[in-house]
Amino acid sequence: MNTTTYLRWSLLIPIVLWALCLPIFVLLNLLPGSENLTDPTAPMDFMGVVGMFVIIYVFGIVIWVFPYVLLAMILFFWSFIGRAQTMLKVFALSPFAMVPLTVAIPSVLFLGASPGGFLGDMGVFKEWMSINLFLAAIALIWGYICVGMGYGLYRLLRHQGLIKDEPPVEYIASVPETA
Repeated sequence: MNTTTYLRWSLLIPIVLWALCLPIFVLLNLLPGSENLTDPTAPMDFMGVVGMFVIIYVFGIVIWVFPYVLLAMILFFWSFIGRAQTMLKVFALSPFAMVPLTVAIPSVLFLGASPGGFLGDMGVFKEWMSINLFLAAIALIWGYICVGMGYGLYRLLRHQGLIKDEPPVEYIASVPETA
């Protein structure tokens, strides 16, 4: 496998993690004391933090799936024309592209639901800004968690020799032929 093939497959990391979080969410709800997972006044222990993360990620798919699919399609098709080293950098910076895409969906929905516009009402504007900042932070943090997992797996597979890159075209053209 080469780097660009790996990068294309790595676009599935957030979807695979969501598919793993869904049964964890179901199992956490079956455990005794699961009613504390959604109670904001309950003390947060390790299971509470894991539970909140899983709940936010599982139900957050409503917000992040459309922006992520758009970003993944752009990266997927771009990987056919970009060089491997350039694509590694683009994929590493992709959470920064995900932030405006993630913020745009709820913003459009929120603005559409606000009948008189939100700019005149400072309370609604503050709520809108806090939601956008929260979504931006989550998208950036989770994006870099996924990128970190993907890069760690990439380094591991390269170390094992499962990912081999072809030499660049310029290098092949500059090597003199031997008789």
